[in-house]
Amino acid sequence: MKIRNEIKDFVLRGLHSEQVKAGTVAAQSVAAIATVELPQGQWPDLIEILLRFVNTGTSVPLRQSTLSAIGFICEVLVRVFCSLFELHLFNALCLLLFSRTLMC
Repeated sequence: MKIRNEIKDFVLRGLHSEQVKAGTVAAQSVAAIATVELPQGQWPDLIEILLRFVNTGTSVPLRQSTLSAIGFICEVLVRVFCSLFELHLFNALCLLLFSRTLMC
């Protein structure tokens, strides 16, 4: 758990980079970790941290990197939740078809 938290702290610090490429990689890294942890209820303070960076950050690169991270997170989570919805819809349709087959 200690190493996991150190990695998360490290990528969050990367958002502060004045180098655009480094900030973008940090944003992608934050998003990659978040898409695994957020659905499992882990890293609960991430969104609060990112919003604080956007609202109180004094550097433009920090705001840009943070907004990119938020965008990447939303992009992936929408795909994950849509896939889950499609899976549930598919299961419901199969169940409906199966139950009608049994009725015949």
